[in-house]
Amino acid sequence: MPLDRAGVAADRGIVTLTGSVDYNFQREAVEHDAIRLAGVREVANLIAVSSFEMLASDAADRIALAFERNAELADDEVSVTIEGATVTLGGTVRTWSEYGEAEAAAWRAPGVGEVVNNLLVTD
Repeated sequence: MPLDRAGVAADRGIVTLTGSVDYNFQREAVEHDAIRLAGVREVANLIAVSSFEMLASDAADRIALAFERNAELADDEVSVTIEGATVTLGGTVRTWSEYGEAEAAAWRAPGVGEVVNNLLVTD
């Protein structure tokens, strides 16, 4: 995370992270690093994921391709809708593992600022 886009405050073992990143994995990596510091009891991750200008069809195609590459998700009935930087997943998956994989695939698409996971697990 570029330092000019970060803010960190600490008070009695609670670290508050602010700023913005381009991808959710960057947001999660900063939180992971902060929680591992000595004396840190809790991390409030307020880092926003900046949304790129993205075409909904491009993001949906990228997510669909990620599902196809993932053997667990290839046969599931997952729908993807995109409004602005929000991706909403619907439909069904067979396992909780597939539920998590579908959400992770959605987060990896560029410009995604929020994922709403409405998937139902059938097993």
